[in-house]
Amino acid sequence: MMLFLILVAGAAVLYSTGHLSSFLGLMTGENPVDTTSPTVERFVPTPPGSSGEHVSVTYQWEYRQGSGKGATTHPFNLTLNIPEDLYTYYKNLERPQVSDYSVYVTHPSDDDFLQSLVDALSDMAAEKGFDSAETASFVASFVQDRNSIDYALDAADSEYPKYPIETLKEKEGDCEDSSILIGALLKLLGYEAVLVNFPALSDEEAGHMGLGVAGDYSGASYTYEDTQYYYLETTDVWGIGEIPDDFKTRQATLYAIEPISILTFTYSRWTITQPFTGPDTVTLKMTVRNWGTSEANDARIRASFDGQSWIPSDTFDLQPGYEVEGIEVELNMPSEAETLLVQLIDDQLIVDDTEIDLEQ
Repeated sequence: MMLFLILVAGAAVLYSTGHLSSFLGLMTGENPVDTTSPTVERFVPTPPGSSGEHVSVTYQWEYRQGSGKGATTHPFNLTLNIPEDLYTYYKNLERPQVSDYSVYVTHPSDDDFLQSLVDALSDMAAEKGFDSAETASFVASFVQDRNSIDYALDAADSEYPKYPIETLKEKEGDCEDSSILIGALLKLLGYEAVLVNFPALSDEEAGHMGLGVAGDYSGASYTYEDTQYYYLETTDVWGIGEIPDDFKTRQATLYAIEPISILTFTYSRWTITQPFTGPDTVTLKMTVRNWGTSEANDARIRASFDGQSWIPSDTFDLQPGYEVEGIEVELNMPSEAETLLVQLIDDQLIVDDTEIDLEQ
């Protein structure tokens, strides 16, 4: 830790800078905490305008209507003109390391493009006379059929969730990618759906993701906020309500597909003021990002040395895609204290926390 001792107005003031280790890998400079008010800046680039350049991608798949001897298999094909600038925009977005992948479904900048796909699929369903329940299964088959969207795992030791346009352009993805894409299409069609996440059972085993769809179905289901959602496996052609044996008894976490705020710490700085009398004072300033697709309201941070006496900051609001720098907490430092506990509160829930080693 770099230290500067300055005599000011009868007090010895000891400055230090702190570094918050996070998945972002951001580092602070070697400057003491400033005294300016919190500042808000956009960290996600604004969506691009249309350049008119696009790439044509063709999909072929089959949908099996009915069951048994009376079943009918319908072949389909569809060509999409995918905007190159929109694909590049999403490809270059930094991935938030969160388990709630609804942020990939609800990002608004691809809504117009996805709506054109939904309209085309809706017209196909109407031509075949599919009812509402069957239309959802038909739309899912567009992604489930591996001739249309192939199944491909992420690189070893990495997790790279794709936005819908990435999966469509690349024509491949793993379970979360197909779930994100089908979830986005069903939501635009007006269906109620949730993401169904099966956490990994061990470090050697990957987790899994599917969807839950509300409607006139039967079979495997989950209840979320008083609504019944029937399981939809997205990596192969399964009917709504059918579930692979490996997941029949597995516990799952459900995530609503709706815009939410996702706040994380990204940066920390602090000063330690040592007066000639009285306890030392720590002034902490944090930077917070909103990775979500909805505004955070009345969020705050709080800090404590013992985990019992928490000192809160002022509350703040934060739009999606923006970060606020300089959220401040000031608290007295007990003698020989070395570690400061910091929590980030959004909607009355602890959404991020860290321990800061003041001796580092």
